[in-house]
Amino acid sequence: MTKDGKIILDPQPDDSANDPLNWQAWRRDSALLSLGLFCMVGGGMTPILAAGFGDVADDYGVDVSTVSLTTGLCESPIPSWIMVPPSALINHISSEQI
Repeated sequence: MTKDGKIILDPQPDDSANDPLNWQAWRRDSALLSLGLFCMVGGGMTPILAAGFGDVADDYGVDVSTVSLTTGLCESPIPSWIMVPPSALINHISSEQI
């Protein structure tokens, strides 16, 4: 804070069109909404899968504990490594076309 009471922003906002502070309100809101949706779907995947473990175990003739090992696939960082780059590319393309 300066002596006259002004706040110094660090990092400083940029005049670039890629700076989210310069985006239009609808674009910032849509980015936040897509992030929230991604987190909701990712975080809610394990309980949704767990509800069907009994049915899947019956269909494949295995124990429920064996089916529960698939939960590790949802909590693994590997799906994020696979899904994040394409989603960033798609988001970049759609924002440039608008």
